[in-house]
Amino acid sequence: MAQERTENRQVTFNIKAHLGVLARKKDGWSKELNLVSWNGAQPAKFDIREWSEDHKSMKKGITLYASEMNKLCQFFQDYNNARIVSESKYRRNAAAEAGIRAGVEERTREEEPEHYAGPEQAERPAGEEQAETSGSEAEPEAENDRDGDIEAADDAAPF
Repeated sequence: MAQERTENRQVTFNIKAHLGVLARKKDGWSKELNLVSWNGAQPAKFDIREWSEDHKSMKKGITLYASEMNKLCQFFQDYNNARIVSESKYRRNAAAEAGIRAGVEERTREEEPEHYAGPEQAERPAGEEQAETSGSEAEPEAENDRDGDIEAADDAAPF
């Protein structure tokens, strides 16, 4: 019998306040947040569901009491704050790491004796900077031998 009663009962609604559109579809339907009174019940509840353009038809949705909506908002705020803190720590760590690398490179350049730069630096006019080179160019020529016939001094067996 309970099934018969729900089939014959018509659901009524009254949108008390339109709070916002969450999304619009091309077919004219929109997902909205409204304050709705269902079947004349008071107080009106927060309601999230899809509505037709004329608000005569609706799809399944969710209704929340004010206390439930407050909890939902708090859950979102907590989640969002944790995400922001996490991203901030990541950015701060990345920036610190980049700063450390830049600082080490800068200190290394400042602390290098002039003779490490090679003889060509002494011949450069003032104000002209030397291009940075990789460590492989500073290795002995024997290691760069294409034929592999000559071994580096460090690798050679003692006589």
